[in-house]
Amino acid sequence: MGVGKTTLIQKAIEVLQSSGVPVDGFYTQEVRQEGKRIGFDVVTLSGAQGPLSRVGPLTSEDDDRRPATLHSALVRWCVGSLERSQPLPGKPECRVGQYVVDLASFEQLALPVLRNILDRMRALERCGDDSEQQTLRVQAQASPYLCQCSGELQGTCMYHPPHVFLQSGAVPSCGPKHRVCIIDEIGKMELFSQPFIQAVRQMLCTPGTIVVGTIPVPKGKPLALVEEIRKRRDVKVFSVTRENRNSLLPDIVAVVQSNRT
Repeated sequence: MGVGKTTLIQKAIEVLQSSGVPVDGFYTQEVRQEGKRIGFDVVTLSGAQGPLSRVGPLTSEDDDRRPATLHSALVRWCVGSLERSQPLPGKPECRVGQYVVDLASFEQLALPVLRNILDRMRALERCGDDSEQQTLRVQAQASPYLCQCSGELQGTCMYHPPHVFLQSGAVPSCGPKHRVCIIDEIGKMELFSQPFIQAVRQMLCTPGTIVVGTIPVPKGKPLALVEEIRKRRDVKVFSVTRENRNSLLPDIVAVVQSNRT
């Protein structure tokens, strides 16, 4: 059983949104059948949902629950210069323990939502006197499919007691002071995707963005990106346990709010 990390993230999202903070991103939730956990789903803040992983082979039911295939031009824009990940020769499945990762579903959900946040913040950096109109122009130039993609997609997972981490960027010169990006989680399943790794690194370096995410505790072979995040000077890490999960919410919200002033 988990320690309540996703519930904590969901409560933080509700509090931040109710106070008018712009929040986007994704979280992962367990999928259970007859009381047994059979996998994880990716859920975006706009309600889009699809499989991240399942116990054993993926089924036709999982195929039906995958997000509809995106227009190829939209996929290329969302991933940037990278194509979506392909299985390694002789290794058709991405597997973590008993779970088979649905990499295609994850990337179709996660990559567009992260790319959309990045483009919004870059547009705000460029804004001048007429910031709102110029922001809209920059976004429209970035991709004609932006409105179709915005807020629809994302992904992640977790098994070990996680850390919640917060990271704040520099205050942008105009527009909203900060935008919060939820990334739940950055773990073994998600890190099969090289485009996802690139997008997370870009997000952590984007001015005006506060990342609220989850990472697993160190166990076994270190995960390079997780260790990068843990060692960043602009990251505050909270260790979540069953004992402290109910008391952490005010602390997390306070850190986010203090970085927006």
